[in-house]
Amino acid sequence: MATWDDLTKREQECYYYYGNGFSQVEIAHLFYISSETVRTHLHNGKNKLKGRTPQETLADLSRAGSIKKMTFDEKQTQLNLLKKLKEKYGKKKE
Repeated sequence: MATWDDLTKREQECYYYYGNGFSQVEIAHLFYISSETVRTHLHNGKNKLKGRTPQETLADLSRAGSIKKMTFDEKQTQLNLLKKLKEKYGKKKE
């Protein structure tokens, strides 16, 4: 059976942020990619791990201890970065 280590680095990053409450659009902003690309990474990871949905896959990864929870300060840092990106570049097209 596939594990966290079988995911690509980007798939792991997408699941890490998704597991910490970031939306696909917010993840896209952080990585300068489209939300469709984020969706693709989540679905590719889901397929590798044999999940039915990205949410089910996320739950399985969380139960297995694969996704570290962000501290309050880490999350605030990322949210501040998102705010600055949105101010600088405006609303990202979907």
